[in-house]
Amino acid sequence: MNTGLRHSIAGSRQGNRLKVKLSTEGTEQVDFPLEGSYQKSSWKKVDDSVGEETIILFATGMVVGLTRDVRR
Repeated sequence: MNTGLRHSIAGSRQGNRLKVKLSTEGTEQVDFPLEGSYQKSSWKKVDDSVGEETIILFATGMVVGLTRDVRR
């Protein structure tokens, strides 16, 4: 049985600044406004990774952090 919550994030990016709305499936949390930043880091190839992307979103009482590897 999967009891995990599903979230959706939609918004816009201007440079490295983000403005988004967060909604959580199966709850009353819909279009919760968050702001934050986007950062992309690059490095010489480590295994098959060449960098990472990081998103930090925040609002009063909430912080959301997302990161992913950038692969060739």
